[in-house]
Amino acid sequence: MDESGNGHTRALPQPPEEAPEQDALVRLGEIIGQIDRRTRELVTEHPVLALSGAMAIGWILGRLVTRR
Repeated sequence: MDESGNGHTRALPQPPEEAPEQDALVRLGEIIGQIDRRTRELVTEHPVLALSGAMAIGWILGRLVTRR
């Protein structure tokens, strides 16, 4: 309830909105950074597994691109 006691609540003031595109780009950059770090770790620790995964991804992408 607000101060008048009429049972209505007031909306809390909201912080000014930043550009959602900017937030999305920042988040995307963070995700790409995580993928990059994890990929480097995988290649260093398990090179055969990394190569197999890369070949599988390439095969899947090739199938998607050449799909009729």
